[in-house]
Amino acid sequence: KNLIPVFDFIGESVLVDDAKIESGKTQLDFSKPVVFKVVSSRNDITEYTVNVRAFTGLPVMTINTNDGSSVTSKSTYKDAYVKIVEDITTKASGDVFESAVKIKGRGNSTWAEKKKPYKLKFDSKVSLFGGAKDKEWVLLANHLDCSFLRNKTAMYLGEKSCFAYTTDLHYVELIINNIYLGTYQVAD
Repeated sequence: KNLIPVFDFIGESVLVDDAKIESGKTQLDFSKPVVFKVVSSRNDITEYTVNVRAFTGLPVMTINTNDGSSVTSKSTYKDAYVKIVEDITTKASGDVFESAVKIKGRGNSTWAEKKKPYKLKFDSKVSLFGGAKDKEWVLLANHLDCSFLRNKTAMYLGEKSCFAYTTDLHYVELIINNIYLGTYQVAD
């Protein structure tokens, strides 16, 4: 999120946090929205707020296995490390989840599909996305549901019908070992 912005402007100077910045030279921290103030020759100030988003604006979940190899088994967990970064417009810069985790494949017929589902296991119960705490979480690939709506709609209807328990689903962009795998749903 530390970037050097390049910009053109009409005026005398550009300020960020009341400090003068230069196009193509000043590095700024974009982990939260940055307010640019353009000062005119008459000392009028116009403000512009810049938000940096990743991918689609969905949270980005990055998982790296300790040995750097792919997850190819549904029965054997691999040690890994997970990092979840939420879009900065909904979370502050310090709201990043990081933890050791174990990962393996999951599913029956869905494991045979090109886009694989996964299961995560933490050492202790954790809350992802502010919901309930759990030790085990799944990453649903939804390979057979191109709309990505079936599971979310079913859980929404279950919640509205006051079922005793309805799984909370969250969409994420998934990256495993630096390979972007697409949009997934995370569920406890």
